[in-house]
Amino acid sequence: MPLEYLIARLSRRYLPQGMVRFLLRRGWIIKPGLETANPVMAVDRYQQVLEAHGIALEGKRVLDFG
Repeated sequence: MPLEYLIARLSRRYLPQGMVRFLLRRGWIIKPGLETANPVMAVDRYQQVLEAHGIALEGKRVLDFG
């Protein structure tokens, strides 16, 4: 597991919520994930991966949990 990922993960987990929001808004140390920063791109990426595995989203329900 990359060290940068662990540092960011631990920071978000143990810092006070106000501090985390401050850092996220400014993009310092902690950066929002793709789903938050660009939801349309995230959906496109999920759809491409699913289609590569022969799974279509058409006619299905999708739950974004998290």
